[in-house]
Amino acid sequence: MKTAFVFITTRPNVDADAVRSLRVIKGVEEVHSLYGVYDMAIKIKAENVDRIKEIVRNIRQLNLLSTLTLMSYDEEPTDA
Repeated sequence: MKTAFVFITTRPNVDADAVRSLRVIKGVEEVHSLYGVYDMAIKIKAENVDRIKEIVRNIRQLNLLSTLTLMSYDEEPTDA
């Protein structure tokens, strides 16, 4: 499984329906409203990078101002 975090800047006065619509997108595991530079943070899990891209494209269709997507990578633990 791949994991990505999407930070969203919304338009002013975004309504609760927009947040609810994010929660029902398959692959979206968490939605958090934020104070600060970004208005929301979303955690996505999917089977591959192409599916992550598809989910992010769906999110971007929700009339948002901007998104920033950070993809995590799998790293083997090292002996320390």
